[in-house]
Amino acid sequence: MRLISFITFLVLLFIFPLFPFNADAGKRNTEYFSSPRSYQVIRGVNYRTSPDKNSPKYGTLKKGQTVMVSGIVKGWYQIVLQDGGNAYAWNTYLEPVSGGFSTPVRQSYSSKSASKFGSVCPNPSYPCSTSDYTFRPYELSFILPNELKWRNIYKSVSFYAILLKSIKTVPAEEHDDECSGYFSETDRLRVQAMFPSHKVFASRFGCHDFVYYTNTNEKYNFLAVYGGKTKPEAQNVLAKVRRTGRFSGSNIRKMQVVLDYGD
Repeated sequence: MRLISFITFLVLLFIFPLFPFNADAGKRNTEYFSSPRSYQVIRGVNYRTSPDKNSPKYGTLKKGQTVMVSGIVKGWYQIVLQDGGNAYAWNTYLEPVSGGFSTPVRQSYSSKSASKFGSVCPNPSYPCSTSDYTFRPYELSFILPNELKWRNIYKSVSFYAILLKSIKTVPAEEHDDECSGYFSETDRLRVQAMFPSHKVFASRFGCHDFVYYTNTNEKYNFLAVYGGKTKPEAQNVLAKVRRTGRFSGSNIRKMQVVLDYGD
């Protein structure tokens, strides 16, 4: 019996050093710090729009870089961006440091194509943000440059949406007039509860909003749910939509989000 215990001790002694314990990184529930803390990047890592490895990435943190971390979300460190927003990096690539100088991370793009067409932020819990424009709750957000130029047009990458239903647009004649003929926020939120991980968004054509969507008919406002980057992804979401039995005319539509920044 003693021999077995001794052997078990030796096994544990040799195995555990291979898996160093990091109490801070091991926290999987959301925890926000009372004030941002300094963390150093110990290996180059992408930082993303949400705590999900499949979410769009803002850019890459370099080894040796020190950043401000405001909390932990499901094993991801929540990093402070220059525009006041947040990004997320997986915990094993950063470690806390005492003292030192850290600054908010710049919200950048991961490639030349991404700087021209911003990646969509499809998770309703983690919308994209920028200091120059705040997306409304009913709009599908996408990554924008830190500084927007007035009277410029910005587009997202192409994606697939499931159009759930539509209603005839009733345009406002003047900018200050109230418009109608769109799905209310109450309607949108009711449907959003059915698809918690996919953004449900609604157009407001005729309301002089800055945001609109390509490959759609502006004579009709729609209610839609994000389908995915590829058609097979969208087909899976469409199947879920049809299983609800509530959206008989639902269909897949490839589109882009457009921000017309200016009047």
